[in-house]
Amino acid sequence: MSLAPRKRDLPLGYHVAKALVYSRVRRSLGLEHCHAFLSGAAPLTESTSEFFLSLDIPIGENYGLSESSGPHSISTHSDYRILSCGKIVSGCENMLVQQNKDGTGEVCMWGRHIFMGYLDREDTTLETIDEDGWLHSGDLGCMDNQGFLFITGRIKEILITAGGENVAPVPIENLVREKIPIISNAMLVGDRAKFLSILLTLKCETDQVSGAPLNKLSLEAINFCRSLGSQADTVTEIVRQQDPLIYEAIQQGIDAVNLEATSEAQRIHKWVILEKDFSIQGGELGVWSLLHSWSVSGQPHSASSASCKEEVCDPRAQDGIFLKPPRSLACLERASGHVLGPPLHHVSPMGILGSASRERAFSCPQAT
Repeated sequence: MSLAPRKRDLPLGYHVAKALVYSRVRRSLGLEHCHAFLSGAAPLTESTSEFFLSLDIPIGENYGLSESSGPHSISTHSDYRILSCGKIVSGCENMLVQQNKDGTGEVCMWGRHIFMGYLDREDTTLETIDEDGWLHSGDLGCMDNQGFLFITGRIKEILITAGGENVAPVPIENLVREKIPIISNAMLVGDRAKFLSILLTLKCETDQVSGAPLNKLSLEAINFCRSLGSQADTVTEIVRQQDPLIYEAIQQGIDAVNLEATSEAQRIHKWVILEKDFSIQGGELGVWSLLHSWSVSGQPHSASSASCKEEVCDPRAQDGIFLKPPRSLACLERASGHVLGPPLHHVSPMGILGSASRERAFSCPQAT
């Protein structure tokens, strides 16, 4: 499997752009001798991939685990599809188990690249490798009809509604960010609940030293506001005044997301804007900028706003819940005063922010 670009008949305009623009960009980045661009460990967003593609720098995503001795699938110049992890490496076998109606299932691997087991941890080894030698990754994925592998999330991230329907949060969260340009982060809530809710943060500037999010909106967010006729410059202005222009635009985006829902259980019924974006400094994001879990325990928290009167409680615990660490509770408290839709009545234990190993905000393409 060659990573080098395959020579093809390309239009003259490409060669002109490469000579005048692309080659200079690579030189300025110190990449003029680089023949392949690869990424791993964390997913690339579609916008990031498209940005580098616009500079003639296709970044191939790879997928694998430490337990699979590195890559299990690789993207190359000849086998490349945006948002996919390429095709399975020659000599490796791939299987999707417990597939749903969309063809998404757990990614399992088999081959000489699979490890023998965890040292002195036989029980864990037996949980990870089945009797036929298949390594169960815990990742959800699907494959299109051309053999490209797409990772769509983690099994542990799946929300199970009160009606028993499984909902993958990552594709919905990604679609919300796509439909509403001002949104920075989206977090779906709804495990064992009657309906789905989502927590939203707005794009804002960050401190150049610490990287912590600031109250001032980013230039992109400000331009979005101006396009709607809003004069807001900070997150606080939008949230505390419930800027009708911005809130209406967000509601329209949520409605657009709901139009693409495959079932009623996957529709968003309520949304909340937080006054502060997620960050590593705040504890909501890990070092890979992936969402962390919230741990839940036994004390109630009341949402006291006029629009959210119900107590936020866990139906499985009489004492309700509270969130650790305290900053997570503060995050929910900020949200509770600015809720649209039905009251937030449940926050699930472990997973409403996803796990530190959260994969891609992406839904598998339909085979054509």
